[in-house]
Amino acid sequence: MNPYLSTKLKYISFVLMVMVVFLHSHNLSGKGDLLNYYVQNFISNGITKISVALFFMISGYLFFFQVEAFPIPSWLQKVQSRTRSILLPYLLWSLWGMLLFFTLQSLPYSRSFFNSDVLAEQSIPQLLYIWLVKPLPYQLWFLRHLFVFVLATPFIYLVTRYAPLVLLILVALLLLKILDIPDNDFIDNRSFSYFCIGCYLGIHGRQQVLKTFSTWAIPALVVWWMLVALRIGWIVKTGLIIKFGGI
Repeated sequence: MNPYLSTKLKYISFVLMVMVVFLHSHNLSGKGDLLNYYVQNFISNGITKISVALFFMISGYLFFFQVEAFPIPSWLQKVQSRTRSILLPYLLWSLWGMLLFFTLQSLPYSRSFFNSDVLAEQSIPQLLYIWLVKPLPYQLWFLRHLFVFVLATPFIYLVTRYAPLVLLILVALLLLKILDIPDNDFIDNRSFSYFCIGCYLGIHGRQQVLKTFSTWAIPALVVWWMLVALRIGWIVKTGLIIKFGGI
């Protein structure tokens, strides 16, 4: 990876990390101060929602960056690398969350804050399910999905390399919910679609990503912010944000 692209991705990733913090910072459920309420929703339920999508795109892009062929040994090497950087942190942080909850549920002065799902009362299969699939630090869903996508990359590569139009149509159908992936713990429409877009860019759109500036970038950003502002205005006016909550 050349220094320019490396620096570019580092800056983008930093901005996205800040956006993720604001994404989860929505805490007003009423309209008391309308301006405050609007600004908070414009940030937390508007412009920052793109952060998770871009993280999935970057992950897909980097997985296939500078990949001309995709033999099994190369795939296994990448899976081994992602096991260290994705799966291992996922398992360790999930285990840490369980240990923390178990400790708090065992102490007399903090036990009263837990009304159900006491870990000490769970069976071994239930504990394994919590550890491996439903971690108590719920933010780990991102790593869980990402590692599942890594395992699916041979299929994604074949479709992207030899039938890119099919992939783009599939992504469009998923994002528009014309096709819908049934609810499950490992994959959903949006995260899978964004990862596939990143894979497509890694295989077919490298030069586009390497460009220093695109003339349409600023107009597109302005239009996007205007659409977000209109959407948030409608949400605040109708009060639907109370129903759907934050992210």
